[in-house]
Amino acid sequence: MDTTVDSAKPAGLKDLLKNHNFRFVWLGQIVSDFGDSLTMLALLILVNQVTGSAAAIATMMIVLAVPQVTVGFVAGVYVDRLDRKLVMIISDLLRGSLVLGFVGVALLGSADYLWLMYVIAFLQATIGTLFNPARTALLPNIIPETALLSANSISQTSRVIFGLLGTAMAGVLIGVTGDIWIPFIIDSLTFFSSALFTMGNVSSI
Repeated sequence: MDTTVDSAKPAGLKDLLKNHNFRFVWLGQIVSDFGDSLTMLALLILVNQVTGSAAAIATMMIVLAVPQVTVGFVAGVYVDRLDRKLVMIISDLLRGSLVLGFVGVALLGSADYLWLMYVIAFLQATIGTLFNPARTALLPNIIPETALLSANSISQTSRVIFGLLGTAMAGVLIGVTGDIWIPFIIDSLTFFSSALFTMGNVSSI
C-alpha cells in the first residue's frame, strides 16, 4: 500500500494528492465524470432532435436509471470477488467504445435508430454500475483508513463540479458548432483516458 499520506491525522486534498495511486484514480474519475455529463445532455438533445417526442426523452431517462436501481444494488457483491483495478479498466474501455455508437446515430439523424440509442444507453449505464463499487472498494487498499473520509468527500465534490462543467460544455459545444456528435467523441476519449490513468499508474490490487 502507498502510505505517503500521514495516517496519524485526517488527510486533506494536498496530502491525498501526494499519494500516487489516489492521484491517478481521482484524475481518472474527474475526466470520466466530465465526459458522462457531456453525453447525458447531448443524448437527450439528440433524442429530442430525431423524434421531437417528450415520451422518447422520458423513456431514455428511464433506460439510464433502471440499471442503477437494479444491477447497481448487487454490483458491489460481484465486484468484491474480482480484481478491482481490472474491473475499472474494462468498464472504462467498454463504455468508451459504446459511446462511439451514439456518434453513428447522431450522424444518421434518424428516428429509425432510436431503439439502438436505448440499447447502447442501457448497456453503458449497466457497465457503469460496476465502476463506482470497484473504485470505492479499491480506495482502502491504496490510502490509509484515516484518509478514506477525506477521499470520498473530495471525490463527491469533484463529481458535482465536473458534472456541472461537462453539462455546460456540452451546451456550448452543441450551440456553437451545431454538431451533437462532438460531445460523444469527447466522452469516449475521457473513458479511454480514465482507463489509461488506472492501467498505467495505479498499483494492481
